[in-house]
Amino acid sequence: MTEQAPGTPLPPAVVTNTVGNAAVHTSVQAGTVGAVHFHQPRHEPPVPRQLRPVAPAWTDREREQDQLTRWIETQPEYAVPIAVLTGPAGIGKTALAERILHGLSGRYPGGQLHVDLRGQNPDGPARPGEVLGRMLRSILPGPLPAGVEELAAWWRSATAARPPMCLLLDGVSDAAQIHRLLPGGSGHLVVATSRIPLPELARHGAATLALSPLDHVAARSYLARCLGPDRVQRETEAVTELIGLTAGLPLALALSITQLARHPDRPLRAAVRALSERRRWAASTSPAPDLPGAIVTSALDAAYADLSRPAARLYRKLAQLPVESVDGSLAAASWSGTATIPCAALSGATPVPLSRTPETTPRWRSWTERRPRPVGGRPTGTWPRPLLPSGC
Repeated sequence: MTEQAPGTPLPPAVVTNTVGNAAVHTSVQAGTVGAVHFHQPRHEPPVPRQLRPVAPAWTDREREQDQLTRWIETQPEYAVPIAVLTGPAGIGKTALAERILHGLSGRYPGGQLHVDLRGQNPDGPARPGEVLGRMLRSILPGPLPAGVEELAAWWRSATAARPPMCLLLDGVSDAAQIHRLLPGGSGHLVVATSRIPLPELARHGAATLALSPLDHVAARSYLARCLGPDRVQRETEAVTELIGLTAGLPLALALSITQLARHPDRPLRAAVRALSERRRWAASTSPAPDLPGAIVTSALDAAYADLSRPAARLYRKLAQLPVESVDGSLAAASWSGTATIPCAALSGATPVPLSRTPETTPRWRSWTERRPRPVGGRPTGTWPRPLLPSGC
């Protein structure tokens, strides 16, 4: 070891202090303070898996599922294929899209995004900046730019650097909505749902699949899975009539199933009679009572008429709220302005059961405009727009 020569100044000492204990609130550096660096922890978002799980009652659609899956598997790796499922409200577009994408999850390790574009919402579709910001936050930590064009550029850049991912665009109103949200790079997949055809996408090589109602065999199988095969077998004629009244629309069948499940001892004939009355009233007031929208509305009317008085009151109050989601606290405040609400009213206020846990926030969508509704078979005044969970 070489000794320091007398009179030679000592080299400056390099001192590094690190405070890593979250319990330390104030630290004081004694002596000379040099450069100070603050490092924020970087939290990477998890790989998005935003699709809802497939329900055990899933029935039929094997032909459509196989057809679209084969088309997706034959697309070139350099492209971003677009597939569009079309059909009226309640036909099951979103459920089929989710079923297909779950089956293809292994091909898209970059994740699965589900975006509700609210294309048929009376208040207008979702804003592009809102949608882009939501998608970027699902894959990219940190602050985002404010402008729509910058957000779109960031989205394309971020997705170009990711492994292949699939994107479900739900409730598309026009082709421009899809073009704004296309990911960058290659190998990704876009599946969209729309109530109207989107022929503008044909020149981009998009595939379009128009859905039809369930046939009698599939509708009967769906009823048996939800209500039990014994109950369906006991009333064959009522089941046949119920399928005819709902025209095989999954949403209309689901509303009837909910009524029957709420009253397990009630014969199917009673539900058929109630739905038949609503259909006759619709036929006398609607110019097109056999269209899917009128059929779903009749089923919705029958489901509403089956509610208890407290549940019906809560349902009307919830329909007036300008919100996309409702949890237990908001429902309680709508009831009386306080945080108390009868459980019977909360559980019976929606045709599809509303979860009572605060962690679950079901999404809601208005399905019909304000229109006269029947009470006891007689038209009354104008009701608020009824709400149903989205995803059909």
